[in-house]
This record gives sequence, structure tokens and C-alpha cells, in this order.
Amino acid sequence: MNSNLSQQEWHWPAELSIVAGSGVGVTVAKTWTQILTAETGMKVTIAPESATVNRLKWVGLGLFHLTAGGTGNTGQMLEAEGPYASRDGGPFPVRAVWPQSTSASGFFVRGDSRLKTPRDLSPGTRVVDMTYVGSQKIVDGLLAWAGLTRDDVVWVPAGNAEEKTAVVMEGRADVAFGTPTSKSMYQAEKDPNGIRWLSLNSEEDPEGARRFLEIDPLIGFTPMV
Repeated sequence: MNSNLSQQEWHWPAELSIVAGSGVGVTVAKTWTQILTAETGMKVTIAPESATVNRLKWVGLGLFHLTAGGTGNTGQMLEAEGPYASRDGGPFPVRAVWPQSTSASGFFVRGDSRLKTPRDLSPGTRVVDMTYVGSQKIVDGLLAWAGLTRDDVVWVPAGNAEEKTAVVMEGRADVAFGTPTSKSMYQAEKDPNGIRWLSLNSEEDPEGARRFLEIDPLIGFTPMV
């Protein structure tokens, strides 16, 4: 879309195709596209796909117009890292579209954990490995804030969001990355121990935040609401 076009000059296409994350991703896409179709008369098709690497690849190949891509996965794709280092799944030009809500994400621990800020992490801390969703860079940023290397911590594997949450709540891991609005986080909140979010206050610790941003410059720091 030409940003110089006026609202009167812009015409919506006849159809819009979206590939969304299975489950909540599809639900979110349906909420705002219902309003969009009612106002424009456009036909919207939503396809479910749980693997972000596939969703981004399909958009890059022109099979879909839109998908949801967080900073971690999009950053990996733009730099051809990990599963995105392939001929048909590598970098392609992107434009950000923001049709929905905004929410913060962060690192959670069990409610009775001693960990409160990244500075509390120490050698031997058990961290959930996030390579299963391609978000490892954001975890590496946490370690950089804490002044640790990948060899300093114990990596705990997880196959999905539910397993990731379970290993923290059962005491098999100390900290993991999560999104407050996810189903697994709601379930963790109901646990007798509850959860707590690490405080990544860039104003109180600008040097630690700077090290984080050297690892993952797409991240911004904001209060967890």
C-alpha cells in the first residue's frame, strides 16, 4: 500500500488470505476480520498452522497475505537463522500490519522462586530451552543481561507451551519465557504456588538492558500489565 494514498483513493482487495497459529491465533484473527469483512465486504480466508516457520515461509512465497510473527521468529527469518536458513524459507521483505491488540511478554518463575530480576540468575540456573519455537534469541538476551553465557546454565527441554509451563511449576526448571494471555499461563496462575514475572527494568539497570539489546535488538521494555 502506498502510504501517500488518501482513504478515499484506497480500495480493499476482493479477498484476503491469512494463515494463523492454531488455536488462539485463529481465534484472534477471526475477531478483527469479522469487523473488517462487515465494513468492507471483503472475503477473508483463515487457515490454521501451528509452525511459525511454515507460516512465514508461505507468506514469503505469496500463498497468504498475512500471518502473525513475533519479534523472535521474524528476526530469525530476516537473518536466515536456524529453521529459516533454507532456500524457500529464508529472508523476504516484510511490512508490519497491526490490526489487533498489544500485550507484553516476559520471563516467568514459580511464585516461591528466589529469582526476581535477571541479576538473580547464576551459574546452574535451570532455563527452559526455547528452540522448539525459534525464540531462543530472547532467552540468550536474558542471559546477557544477567552476565551469563549459554554454558553457565542448565538447559531444560520442552516440546510445547504446556510442557514449558509444567517444568517450571513442577520445579524442574527455574525460569522460562511466556506470554501472560496464553492458555498455559492462565493455568499456571491457578496453581497454589502461582507465578511471578522477572522485572526487566531498563531504567534501573540500563547496562544489563543494553547487553540484552545487543543480542535481540527487536525487543522493547515496558511495564507488565
